[in-house]
Amino acid sequence: MIGESSHAHPRLLAKKLTEQKVLDEACRKNLGALAELRDTSVHFYHRSPELEERVQEIGMAAVKNFVAAAQDWFKEDLSRFNFYIMPLSFISPPPTTEAIELNKEEKNFLRYLARLDSGESDPNGKYSVAINVEVRFVRSKSTTATPVRVTNNPNAPAVRLTNEQIRERYPWDYARLTEECKNRYDGFKVDKQYHAIRKGLLDDKRYCYVRRLDPDNPKSAKKPFFNPNILKEFDKHYTSKP
Repeated sequence: MIGESSHAHPRLLAKKLTEQKVLDEACRKNLGALAELRDTSVHFYHRSPELEERVQEIGMAAVKNFVAAAQDWFKEDLSRFNFYIMPLSFISPPPTTEAIELNKEEKNFLRYLARLDSGESDPNGKYSVAINVEVRFVRSKSTTATPVRVTNNPNAPAVRLTNEQIRERYPWDYARLTEECKNRYDGFKVDKQYHAIRKGLLDDKRYCYVRRLDPDNPKSAKKPFFNPNILKEFDKHYTSKP
């Protein structure tokens, strides 16, 4: 049963510290989630993608809470240690995907987590029950930034981009690309050569993203958008203006 465990003393201690205003309520809930995960994992093997995501969120919050508590309780700044947990979006999926049905204990555990983190907690608060992960691609000159690149490798970890992120990365439509080529190359013409080069790059995610005009309609017309780096490929075929 969720909430009933032979390891009750840590939960009682956390509750007492919370009542004494020593421990934050969000931190107490996070510790309870970790304890429950430990207890259920003794007897069951959790392998559901949904559970993996939730465990990732709980684990990240636990590290964040530990750093915050060290600062609050002992005035100890742990930022110099650079605590990191690998973001979920960069964890490689298994080579094959199979339908996994949750067992009763797993369903109970997910419901328990949902009750703990009902969405009412402050996302900007010092302590958290769980942490949602959002990955964005941004240009950075920081030496500590994680380098990434777009690839067609089917075995690479998948990263989902929002519509806004897609437009940021692929800002040019056909008309803009054509205009840029006219301004860049000497004697450029919109002819068979140009169309052949452009169409040959439509499947290369480094340079092009083909999106539906109505994302929710699978029969919607498609339109390609281009990354400015596509000009590197056109440079191989055209002469730049002096």
